[in-house]
Amino acid sequence: MPTFYVDTSALAKRYQEEEGSPFMDQLFALFEAQGNKGAASFLTFLELLAMLRRLLKGQRLNQASYNRLLADILRDLDTYFSVSPLNTSILTKSAQVITNHALKAPDAIQLATALELEPVLQQLSQRLVFIAADEDLLTAAAQEGLEAISPSEKTALRRLRQLTKNR
Repeated sequence: MPTFYVDTSALAKRYQEEEGSPFMDQLFALFEAQGNKGAASFLTFLELLAMLRRLLKGQRLNQASYNRLLADILRDLDTYFSVSPLNTSILTKSAQVITNHALKAPDAIQLATALELEPVLQQLSQRLVFIAADEDLLTAAAQEGLEAISPSEKTALRRLRQLTKNR
């Protein structure tokens, strides 16, 4: 099974029912069944926490739901992901990504983290698949040579099954 790098825009679909949520449910079922971990940036937790706080502040979540979702996010990140820290190499790569693709800084950090991880995986004869729900980010990832999937695309579930069959 490839290593799936999951951006915050995709991972949020695990905690809010929306288009693309069935894909994320299936991805987590695969992690659970096969004992594999995905990859994520340290930034993912901060972005998800900020999303929850905005929902709580806007009264779209109550305190109990906020606490439950926060616990779910912490558990999932710890159980199902290898989380990459920010380092100088990722900062440098993020600046290049911003220059080349005019992405927002958080998206550039996400893409730079995946780009730093890809050659490491290649040395281990593993493949990286980038998952995001942001079109600009997906376009930039594809232009950088990453295989990219949006959980919301019509063929996402079929592509996921194909990727996990062709180990």
